[in-house]
Amino acid sequence: MEAGKFNTIIGNLPPGSKIGDGNTIVNAADANGNIFYNTPMAVGYGAKAGPGSIAIGAFAGAGLPDLSFPPELQSEMESLVNVAVQQGNQQLILAIEKLTAELRQPMPKKSAALTSWEAVKAIASVDGAYSMLAKASTALLAYISQNGV
Repeated sequence: MEAGKFNTIIGNLPPGSKIGDGNTIVNAADANGNIFYNTPMAVGYGAKAGPGSIAIGAFAGAGLPDLSFPPELQSEMESLVNVAVQQGNQQLILAIEKLTAELRQPMPKKSAALTSWEAVKAIASVDGAYSMLAKASTALLAYISQNGV
Protein backbone atom coordinates (compact mmCIF):
# COMPACT_ATOMS: atom_id res chain seq x y z
CA MET A 1 0.00 0.00 0.00
CA GLU A 2 1.17 3.52 -0.81
CA ALA A 3 -0.19 6.33 1.35
CA GLY A 4 0.45 10.06 1.34
CA LYS A 5 0.53 12.40 4.33
CA PHE A 6 -2.18 13.17 6.89
CA ASN A 7 -4.28 10.06 6.24
CA THR A 8 -6.42 8.22 8.75
CA ILE A 9 -7.11 4.63 7.80
CA ILE A 10 -9.27 2.23 9.79
CA GLY A 11 -9.80 -1.35 8.72
CA ASN A 12 -8.32 -3.41 5.94
CA LEU A 13 -7.39 -2.12 2.49
CA PRO A 14 -6.74 -4.21 -0.58
CA PRO A 15 -3.08 -4.92 -1.31
CA GLY A 16 -1.55 -2.41 -3.70
CA SER A 17 -3.88 0.43 -2.66
CA LYS A 18 -2.61 3.91 -3.51
CA ILE A 19 -3.86 6.76 -1.36
CA GLY A 20 -3.06 10.46 -1.71
CA ASP A 21 -2.87 13.04 1.06
CA GLY A 22 -5.45 14.04 3.68
CA ASN A 23 -7.86 11.12 3.37
CA THR A 24 -10.07 9.46 5.94
CA ILE A 25 -10.80 5.87 4.95
CA VAL A 26 -13.01 3.58 6.98
CA ASN A 27 -13.28 0.00 5.79
CA ALA A 28 -14.63 -3.16 7.36
CA ALA A 29 -12.45 -4.43 10.16
CA ASP A 30 -13.67 -8.03 10.16
CA ALA A 31 -14.42 -10.75 7.61
CA ASN A 32 -18.17 -10.07 7.81
CA GLY A 33 -17.81 -6.44 6.73
CA ASN A 34 -18.79 -5.03 10.11
CA ILE A 35 -17.84 -1.66 11.53
CA PHE A 36 -18.82 -0.81 15.10
CA TYR A 37 -18.29 2.57 16.74
CA ASN A 38 -19.74 2.65 20.20
CA THR A 39 -17.49 5.03 22.09
CA PRO A 40 -16.89 8.76 21.57
CA MET A 41 -14.10 9.34 19.09
CA ALA A 42 -12.70 11.65 16.45
CA VAL A 43 -11.33 9.97 13.32
CA GLY A 44 -9.50 12.02 10.71
CA TYR A 45 -6.96 14.79 10.40
CA GLY A 46 -8.05 17.67 12.65
CA ALA A 47 -11.29 15.93 13.69
CA LYS A 48 -12.83 16.80 17.08
CA ALA A 49 -15.65 15.09 18.95
CA GLY A 50 -17.43 16.12 22.12
CA PRO A 51 -18.71 13.87 24.89
CA GLY A 52 -20.91 11.06 23.55
CA SER A 53 -20.16 11.94 19.91
CA ILE A 54 -18.35 10.46 16.92
CA ALA A 55 -16.78 12.63 14.20
CA ILE A 56 -15.34 11.04 11.05
CA GLY A 57 -13.44 12.93 8.35
CA ALA A 58 -10.79 15.59 7.99
CA PHE A 59 -11.66 18.52 10.28
CA ALA A 60 -15.00 16.87 11.16
CA GLY A 61 -16.70 18.00 14.34
CA ALA A 62 -19.53 16.55 16.40
CA GLY A 63 -20.96 17.24 19.82
CA LEU A 64 -19.10 20.52 20.15
CA PRO A 65 -20.47 23.98 20.60
CA ASP A 66 -20.66 26.18 17.52
CA LEU A 67 -17.54 28.29 17.90
CA SER A 68 -18.69 31.30 15.95
CA PHE A 69 -16.69 33.67 18.09
CA PRO A 70 -15.19 36.84 16.70
CA PRO A 71 -11.67 36.17 15.35
CA GLU A 72 -10.15 37.97 18.35
CA LEU A 73 -11.64 35.34 20.67
CA GLN A 74 -11.51 32.20 18.53
CA SER A 75 -8.19 30.76 19.68
CA GLU A 76 -8.72 31.30 23.40
CA MET A 77 -12.28 29.99 23.42
CA GLU A 78 -11.32 26.98 21.33
CA SER A 79 -8.66 26.14 23.93
CA LEU A 80 -11.29 26.21 26.67
CA VAL A 81 -13.63 24.02 24.63
CA ASN A 82 -10.79 21.53 24.09
CA VAL A 83 -10.30 21.32 27.87
CA ALA A 84 -14.03 20.78 28.36
CA VAL A 85 -14.14 18.06 25.71
CA GLN A 86 -11.06 16.27 27.04
CA GLN A 87 -12.56 16.24 30.52
CA GLY A 88 -16.07 15.42 29.33
CA ASN A 89 -17.31 18.56 31.12
CA GLN A 90 -20.76 19.11 29.60
CA GLN A 91 -21.48 21.91 32.11
CA LEU A 92 -18.53 23.96 30.80
CA ILE A 93 -19.53 23.31 27.17
CA LEU A 94 -23.06 24.56 27.92
CA ALA A 95 -21.71 27.68 29.64
CA ILE A 96 -19.52 28.46 26.61
CA GLU A 97 -22.51 27.92 24.30
CA LYS A 98 -24.52 30.43 26.36
CA LEU A 99 -21.74 33.02 26.03
CA THR A 100 -21.51 32.33 22.30
CA ALA A 101 -25.26 32.82 21.88
CA GLU A 102 -25.09 36.21 23.59
CA LEU A 103 -22.12 37.40 21.52
CA ARG A 104 -23.95 36.40 18.30
CA GLN A 105 -26.84 38.75 19.04
CA PRO A 106 -27.04 41.78 16.71
CA MET A 107 -26.76 43.98 19.82
CA PRO A 108 -25.11 41.86 22.53
CA LYS A 109 -25.70 43.02 26.09
CA LYS A 110 -22.50 43.65 28.02
CA SER A 111 -24.06 42.57 31.32
CA ALA A 112 -25.35 39.29 29.85
CA ALA A 113 -21.99 38.55 28.17
CA LEU A 114 -20.08 39.23 31.37
CA THR A 115 -22.53 37.16 33.46
CA SER A 116 -22.09 34.25 31.02
CA TRP A 117 -18.33 34.71 31.15
CA GLU A 118 -18.34 34.57 34.96
CA ALA A 119 -20.12 31.20 34.75
CA VAL A 120 -17.50 29.91 32.27
CA LYS A 121 -14.69 31.10 34.56
CA ALA A 122 -16.23 29.50 37.65
CA ILE A 123 -16.64 26.11 35.97
CA ALA A 124 -13.27 26.17 34.19
CA SER A 125 -11.43 27.23 37.38
CA VAL A 126 -12.61 24.06 39.05
CA ASP A 127 -11.05 22.07 36.21
CA GLY A 128 -7.67 23.86 36.43
CA ALA A 129 -7.75 25.89 33.21
CA TYR A 130 -6.23 28.99 34.86
CA SER A 131 -3.73 30.05 32.17
CA MET A 132 -6.31 29.67 29.40
CA LEU A 133 -8.82 31.66 31.45
CA ALA A 134 -6.39 34.55 31.84
CA LYS A 135 -5.78 34.75 28.06
CA ALA A 136 -9.46 34.36 27.24
CA SER A 137 -10.44 37.00 29.83
CA THR A 138 -8.04 39.52 28.31
CA ALA A 139 -9.32 38.81 24.80
CA LEU A 140 -13.00 38.95 25.80
CA LEU A 141 -12.70 42.19 27.75
CA ALA A 142 -10.77 43.81 24.90
CA TYR A 143 -13.42 42.66 22.43
CA ILE A 144 -16.26 44.00 24.58
CA SER A 145 -14.62 47.40 25.02
CA GLN A 146 -13.64 47.77 21.35
CA ASN A 147 -17.01 46.72 19.96
CA GLY A 148 -19.32 48.61 22.29
CA VAL A 149 -20.89 45.46 23.66
